Amino acid sequence: MILEGAMELFLGGKTIVLEEGDSIYFDSTKPHGMRAIGNRPVRFLAFTVE
Repeated sequence: MILEGAMELFLGGKTIVLEEGDSIYFDSTKPHGMRAIGNRPVRFLAFTVE
């Protein structure tokens, strides 16, 4: 869940833009990465479930 700012999430050959209030659920065993975009830092919550 994005708390502040925005970020790009790279997942499965796709790029997804997430902004404040957005959330996503995905299989984190697959290659993925993320980076902040815009002029502010991004703060987000990440949970992993085994």
